[in-house]
Formats: sequence, structure tokens, C-alpha cells
Amino acid sequence: TKTTMLLRTWQGLLSTAEGKPSCFLRHRTSQHVRMPPTQIPTGGIPHPVTTNRLVRAPYVVCRASQNDDDSNRASSDGSIQGSSPTKEVLWANPQTRILTISGVVAGFFLLGFAIKKGMGQNRAEETPAQLATMNSMTAAQVIKQSTINPDMLEVAHYRTLQAFNFPTYGKLLAILAVGLPLVVVGAFFYRRTSGAEWGDSLWKAYSIAADIPGSEINEDTPKANFVLNMVHLFSLCTFAVLVGVFTSEIEGGVEALRTGNFPLPETGHTVVLGWSSRQSVVLLKEILEAHSQRGKAALQLPVVLLGTEDKGAMDEVLMNEFGDVVNRLVITRQGSPTRPLDLARVSASRASTVIWMPPDQEEEEKMIDANTSLSATLASLHSLRRQGSPPQRVMVCEDAAGELEGWDEAPSGRLISDHLLERGSQVTSLADLSNLNGIMAQVGLQPGLSAVFEEVCQHSSGSYEFYSLTNPIQKDITFRQARKGFPKAVLVGVVDVDTGATLLSPPDSFVVSPNDVLLLMAEGAENLTYNIREAERAEAASLAAAEQAQREQQLVAEAAPFKARKGGKPTTPEQRQEELHKPEKVVVLGFGGSVKRLAESLADFCPPGSKVTLAIPEDPSCDGEYQLLRASYNGLKVNDAHFRVLRGNMSSNEFLRKAGVTEADSVILGAVNASDGWEPADADALVVATTLQLHSLLEDEASRYLAAQANLDGKSSKTRGLGSGKVLKGNRPLSVVSCVAEERTKDVLNNIVAPRAAWQGNPISTSLATTKGSSRGLSLQVIMTQELMSGMLTQVASDPMLLGLFEELLRDEGSELYMRAPEVYGVPVNITKTWDEVQDAVRMSNTVCIGYLDQFGKVHLGVKSGTDITLLPAEKLVVIAEI
Repeated sequence: TKTTMLLRTWQGLLSTAEGKPSCFLRHRTSQHVRMPPTQIPTGGIPHPVTTNRLVRAPYVVCRASQNDDDSNRASSDGSIQGSSPTKEVLWANPQTRILTISGVVAGFFLLGFAIKKGMGQNRAEETPAQLATMNSMTAAQVIKQSTINPDMLEVAHYRTLQAFNFPTYGKLLAILAVGLPLVVVGAFFYRRTSGAEWGDSLWKAYSIAADIPGSEINEDTPKANFVLNMVHLFSLCTFAVLVGVFTSEIEGGVEALRTGNFPLPETGHTVVLGWSSRQSVVLLKEILEAHSQRGKAALQLPVVLLGTEDKGAMDEVLMNEFGDVVNRLVITRQGSPTRPLDLARVSASRASTVIWMPPDQEEEEKMIDANTSLSATLASLHSLRRQGSPPQRVMVCEDAAGELEGWDEAPSGRLISDHLLERGSQVTSLADLSNLNGIMAQVGLQPGLSAVFEEVCQHSSGSYEFYSLTNPIQKDITFRQARKGFPKAVLVGVVDVDTGATLLSPPDSFVVSPNDVLLLMAEGAENLTYNIREAERAEAASLAAAEQAQREQQLVAEAAPFKARKGGKPTTPEQRQEELHKPEKVVVLGFGGSVKRLAESLADFCPPGSKVTLAIPEDPSCDGEYQLLRASYNGLKVNDAHFRVLRGNMSSNEFLRKAGVTEADSVILGAVNASDGWEPADADALVVATTLQLHSLLEDEASRYLAAQANLDGKSSKTRGLGSGKVLKGNRPLSVVSCVAEERTKDVLNNIVAPRAAWQGNPISTSLATTKGSSRGLSLQVIMTQELMSGMLTQVASDPMLLGLFEELLRDEGSELYMRAPEVYGVPVNITKTWDEVQDAVRMSNTVCIGYLDQFGKVHLGVKSGTDITLLPAEKLVVIAEI
């Protein structure tokens, strides 16, 4: 409708200029639109889309002549009254149109000239020749320029730029200082040209400048129209500056939020003190994954990282990993954790959880040791806390170098911990969780256990984690009754709240008090529901199954007396104990890291009679460690395990043979890390190269063995069978335990060798390899060190009751994770049993069964109650036991 009326308006203006009679449309307020009489519809204005439809509009039609002195005015009832048309046909005068259009054109010309001149100056400043000319204006010219008064335009330009450096309110005041004179000056000239009162003139100028709806330029005199057009033209500049100010402020605010280092007004969040390019990323992944699984029980978001690294560098690393999560769920701040000001910047005093991590620094950059840095950080945090502050958990992690070993037992550590406890901050040291030597030792002695640790420590979709739950029925109950009431979870232990002691795998007769905390393994927190009816049903089914098993055993005993077959599976108690304590041969290739700590763990976990060889490279940097190991272990018997220490070229097959790699049950590659001066990529490359060398060594050993057998006269059928590609029965593959930093390195290792079982007695392995005539293969046990540490840290930070559980699993004292044959607990193979029957059989030894490892190396944890299962001879049960 507006488009149609606009066209008709211009047609009316042209007809008026030619002296033809015309009509104008008057708004019921003060708007006028002129139309030729031939275009006037009857009863209304044509609809812009359908011309046969008329639309009621707030206009009335009045007829006027160019020479009439009175304009036709419309009354409220629509009748036409005579009045002067002079004020109604302002734009009919060609001079008015010419002056107005000329003023607008001149204004735009001046504006364009100013913009062009400014752009030209900017381009000139970017020209090398102009830059050289400006730089050449030195000494005398600069002095001369400073002795004369500056140009007024230069001063005005300078002051204007200063105004735009004000805060937002200053900029608005500067715009008001420009816009208000515009309105006043415009009102003054409008009053002079139109004769209106001051109040009407100010309102008219303000309406045109602010472009208030309903305001228009249709004055009686051309001069008044020209004034209003100038006001409107200059108001466009003011409006553009206003929009630019608000736009820049919004952009600046968003940019400051993204890249700024301003204090955060957060409460109840999680703060991570210390930045590590690798460990921090893995820790954040675990925290975000745990939050999706544990919900409110997990660490609270957002997570704020405080590190000495440049904020832009930290954000870039996190953006590549997490995308738009950065600055929303993950926020970074640059600063030192030892400074109270920087701790206040991340609101550390109001955080629900504070995690201290060793910073990722080079040796030459370390100005203070880890103990001093930790003490200063906790002291600064204590200065920010107040009496009555909300409860807070402070988690202290230790790096692989063990620099913080015994920190919590030192006087300074106990002192600052007690002071923080007075202000509601509970300090927990995770030194035992940071030491992965215990895991490496256990995995080296039990191939396949790395998959179990990965499953129980890391967070992933569908994985099983540990949870704590207060006694759900709030009364005394036996451990057997408690474990029967969780059909979708596995009860593994109890925490005595009064003493803080953690007891794993207690007897079924153990009484759980109302205040005790249950430790369970489940797929999610929603599966921690206790069902009394399910407990009664499971108890009745267990009793019936036990009676049936007892009757079957009596029938078998009466039919044929039991005779143990030599070389068969362990069936008698004596054979079971012999199987559990079978000596092992372990070789440690100590490329770096603390080999001594790994040796201590092996001495704790190795069965009696085991043989351990510690191989050290011929490197001057290892002289001190070599001498220490020789004095502590060489030729000695530690905890019934025999040790020897060798030194040589680690890349030589002859030295590896001398170390006993070809006869060993497992080879452990000493973990190297940043504290030893190794980059993660270099450390992973060393692991890959060593694995290839071990693979080549086994193939070379098999070829030499076959060649020696071929030279013997009267080859036996067994030897001929070996040459045809068969495998020596009972000769299990060489287990290679290594720690890597990148997930891609694990994939590379698994693709180095063909996934083919080399040991017929136990095909369980993550990756095996044989060649024609080869007697052994490789069983790769890859440990993702950062993922395991971050996973345990996240679980303990989310639920501190789990600290004792993980500490006991990693120590040689108490209960640990084991993989054992079903026959050890009297569970028959190739026979279908319910999972409750398997658990009851294992519980006879005061052991908890949390799952099993199938023949393909896949871990199955948290099997639901009542599930039927058939265990195969090559499969093993995953249990938590003391021996």
C-alpha cells in the first residue's frame, strides 16, 4: 500500500507542477499525499495485490487546485471543507524540490569526500614510500612542528578519538554532546525559517533527528524544508556512530569473554591449577564424560584452568579438542597458582573442587620444586578462605617422577592441610594413584589385565565405574544380603565411616552397619537401587543351586573316584595354590623413568621364585641409577624374587638375548615421561621401535631354532611339525607391557603384528603374531598412562570414598585385581551356569568376582544377576582378592 501511494504521490507532485488539478490524501494526523483526481478510488484505496479490493486507510481524499488559496480540509466525518492549499502543496513548487535535492546531494558529496579523504590517508599510511617520508621527518622537523600551535582540525580530530576511547557511558555522553547541539541548532534555524514557537521547533528538530514514526518534512517554505533535511542528514551520522558504539561494545564484550583474563564470578565450580598440554586435555575429557554419566555426583561445571602458559596457546589447544565447549564449560585463565591474586581471578576460594597438578615445565624453566610450589599454592588458597566457607575438596596429584612422595606426611604438609581443614577445605593426596608402576607390574604378571584397568578406571559410554552408597536400608545387614539386593551392580567392599577404613571382599557373614558406605561397580548411578524382593529371590535361588550342586558331586564321587590328570587344569586345592603362585620370568628394559620404583613394585607383586632382570642402557645419564640398582638388587633376593642388573646396548639383539628376553614370560618397557626430558611423541616412537625389535628378535630366534633342528639327523615328527608352522603347545606368547601417550600409537602397535593367536593354551591377548615356524608371538599390553591417571583422579574427586578402593587395588597390600581360571574356584567350564552361581562359588574363597575376560580379550564387567553364562577353557574370571 505504501509503495502504491508513494508512486501516486510523485505523480501528483508532477501534475501539480504542470498546473493540472490534483488531489491529496491527508492522514488523520498531519500526513499529506497528493494524487491525481483520475487515480482517486471510490470508497477507499486499491489493495496493492488485488486491485478489485479496497482497503480502509487512515486517509481522506481532498480535491485542490494549484491556484486555490484555500485547501480542502476533511472533517472528522469525511466531508470536505474549504481551506487554503498553500501549506498542503509544499512540494508542488519546483524550487522547493530543487533546493532540497541539491542540499541532500551536497551533503552526501561532502560526506563521501570526507570518507574518501580518510581512506586515502589510510592507504597512504600503508604505502612504503609514505611510511619512509613519515619516518624521515625527524629531529628538526619534529622540533619545528612542536614549537607551533596545532591546527584546530587536528586538535578536534585528536579529541574525538580520545572520546571514543572512553567507557560506554563516556561514548554515549560524547554522542549526546554532538546530537544535542544538532537539535538546538536545527530548532533555531527552523524557527527562523518557519516562524514556529521554540517548543514546537525543538520537538520538530528532535523528531526529524530521531526519525520518530509519523514525523515528515513538508513545510511551507523551502528554507524550512532545507533546514530539516540538513538536520536529518547529520542525524544519520549521529545514528551511525551510535550503532557503531553499541556494536563495538558488544563485540568487545564477547571478545573479552573469549580472550580476556578478567576475574570470574563463579561459585561451586571446579578449578584445575597447573597446565599440561597433554594431561590437561585428557583430564578435561574424563571430567566431561563423568559429568554425563554421574550427573550431580560428578565434578561441577564449568571447569576453570589456571596456568602460567599463554592464554591464547591454551585456548588454541582446547579449541582443537573440544570446539565450542571452550569458554562455556571449559574456561582458561593465565596466572600462577602460587599468587593469591591469580587464585582470586578463578574464584578458587568459592570452588567446590580444586585439583592441583604438576605444571608442564622444562628442567631449565623450573625455578622451584614441586613441594615448594604446592606449599605456596595451598598457603595462598588458605589466605582466600574464610571461616564458614562452603565445603571444598582439594586434590593433590603427583607426577611420574615422584617429587611429592611423602609430602602429606611432612610437617609442612600436615600443617597447611590442618589449617585448610579448619576453613572447610579437605586436602587429599593422590600420590598412590599417580604411581603407575604398580599397574605395570600387575599387567606384566597377568597378560590381559590392562584391559580390565582401562575399563574400571576410565570414563566412556557404557563403561562400568565404581560408586559409593550409604547403607540403603539403614539397619544391620550381612554382606551376603547386601550383595544379593543389587541385581544391576556388583558389591565389592565396605567403608567404615567411623574409622575411614576400606575393606574389599569381606566374608559374606560380615555385618554392614547403618552408617557404613557400600562400594559398588555399576554402569551408571541409576543402577544403584537396592531391591529387597530381588535379594530374597536371589538368596532362594542360590540355596537351591547349592543343594543341587552338592547332590551332583555326591553322585560323581560314588560313580568314579576322583583322579587328577597330570598336566591338566588345577582341580585340587594343592594344584590351585600352585597355579596361583607359579614363578614368572620378567625383563625390564629401562629406557628412562624410575626403574627403581618399578623394581620395588615387581618385588611386591611377583610370586615367590620369580626372576627379574633390570636392563639399563649405556648412557652416561643413567650412571647414577645403574649404580643404585646394582647396590640394591643385583644378585639379591627381594621378597623371594631373584634380581639381576645388566647394562648394554638396548638396540642389540645379542644384549636382549643376554637379558633373557627370548625365555621371559613378559617384557616391561620402562615408562619415559616429560620429567625425564622426553616429549610424548618421542617416547611413543621409542615404544614402537622397541616393539618392532622384539618382534624381529622372536622371528630370528625361531629361524635359528629351526635351522639347528634341521641339521640334526633323524628329525622327530615333533620337529617336522614345528617346521610346518605349528606352535609348541603350552609356549605362551611374550607379553610386552608399554605405556603410551597417544591413542593413535596404540592403534599403530596393534597393527604391527598380525592378530593371530600364537599360544594354543591361552589365546587371550590384545595383539598376537606368529610367522611360519615361529614358536612364540607377541601379546601387547598397552597402558594409556594419562587416561588411567585422569580417570582415577576424576572418580576420586567426584567421590572421595573411592580413594581407599583405588589405593588398595594399586598396592601390594590388601586386595588387588586378578585374572584366574574358573577351575581355581571350582567353576566348571563348558557348562552353563547362572552368574549368581558363579559369584557364589567365588565367594567361598572370600573373593568378589566382578566379571570375566573372554577368549578374544574382551572384558565383561558387571554381569546382571540371573544371566546364564558358559565359560570356555581359555576364559578367565576377573576377581578382587588378597592373593
